[in-house]
Amino acid sequence: MRAIVLALLLAAAADPARALETTRELLANGAPQVALDRIEQRQPPEAADPQWAEWETLRLRALFELKRDGEVLRRAQALP
Repeated sequence: MRAIVLALLLAAAADPARALETTRELLANGAPQVALDRIEQRQPPEAADPQWAEWETLRLRALFELKRDGEVLRRAQALP
């Protein structure tokens, strides 16, 4: 597991355009906290950004997997 996470992080560091896909892979490989940490660092701050919604979808999935249901509900209700 750690080797997979490390490989994904190294791949993302080498190619910033892969950041979104790497975060998806982290979620798929059972590392929701690592994925959430990456989302918090890389999600565009403005909802008007074209990739913001994709990052927010990943954030909601990570929060759900971490059983942080209250945060999922709050964020879902605040969606533009």
